[in-house]
Amino acid sequence: MRRWRLHINYLAGLVYGDGSLYYYERNQEYFILIYDNDYEFLRRVGEETKKIFNISYTIVKPSKTKNYYKLQFTNAELYRLLEKLIKERPKRLTKSFIRGILDAEGTIYMDKKERIALEIAMNNKQVIERMQKWLIRIGVRATVTRHQGKRGNRKTIYKVRIRGWDNVGKAIELLKPQHPKIADKYKKLKLIKSQVVYDYVGPR
Repeated sequence: MRRWRLHINYLAGLVYGDGSLYYYERNQEYFILIYDNDYEFLRRVGEETKKIFNISYTIVKPSKTKNYYKLQFTNAELYRLLEKLIKERPKRLTKSFIRGILDAEGTIYMDKKERIALEIAMNNKQVIERMQKWLIRIGVRATVTRHQGKRGNRKTIYKVRIRGWDNVGKAIELLKPQHPKIADKYKKLKLIKSQVVYDYVGPR
């Protein structure tokens, strides 16, 4: 039961961050869509969902010119469960829901001074601020920044930002992101940092 609950909340976070729910009234079909440029990541999400809910999935590339893929489920029951959670969870955050948003909208990077940062960017200020408070409550320092689009038609973006190796490490350990752009990249950045320190100190 716990695995089912964790996964449905994670899926809700993915859809909320970078997906959509679509009801095709003419055929009475319910579509759950998740978009990402990493095919293997979407396949893993699809397989896990198939295993837990016993429903099939497809992954397609919308067109040759697009650089992303679309994971698709067609299931009325799953649609309704996610629809309910997507309305509720932004007001009452859970770890699995935030993990889904992090995998959808997160990024991790290291600057030239070997300083690391983990960020989640969205145009919903309230949700970003709630995530900041949630992170602080579990012992992860986080700040919120506002970024205005350079063009007039671009929306304002808000970011919850986690800085510092110890702080980011704690967030990664607690949230356990699944997407390679976060989980695998964090491991690579740690290796780069350790190599820089080794080169500076020298072999002993």
